[in-house]
Amino acid sequence: MGFVLESLWVELDRGRALTVIEAKKAVSVLETVADRAAGLGARNEERVALRSLRALGVRTWRRALRDPASLTPRELEVAQLVADGASNPEIAEALFLARKTVERHVSNILAKTGVRNRTELAARLGRRAPEPAPRRMGELPDESAPVDP
Repeated sequence: MGFVLESLWVELDRGRALTVIEAKKAVSVLETVADRAAGLGARNEERVALRSLRALGVRTWRRALRDPASLTPRELEVAQLVADGASNPEIAEALFLARKTVERHVSNILAKTGVRNRTELAARLGRRAPEPAPRRMGELPDESAPVDP
């Protein structure tokens, strides 16, 4: 693995040197290095390449679309409740968990599935946004809501 890491560092140096001469070529080289480093699990080399790309104004945030099957059974249970529109306190109550535990599960779920928020999680799990609560007897209709004929 030593020569593989050495070659990554050579390419990193090449990419950083190109930033002065030809920025587009530098971006291409640094993106390749970042991808190779990520594939090899070479985190330091990947970080250096990504930092160099950010210095060139390239957005380096990547959203990995992972399979929800990678979730633990409890995370899947929490994810389904999130996708159904439940809040963290509601999930905690339903599953007899502490709110902090639910927060940790939600963070892990978002990271594992590669989504940024609860809405994207619902879309990823194939759920739609929850329906508005039905009106109670005697409650006036919302003036801004569309009226069914």
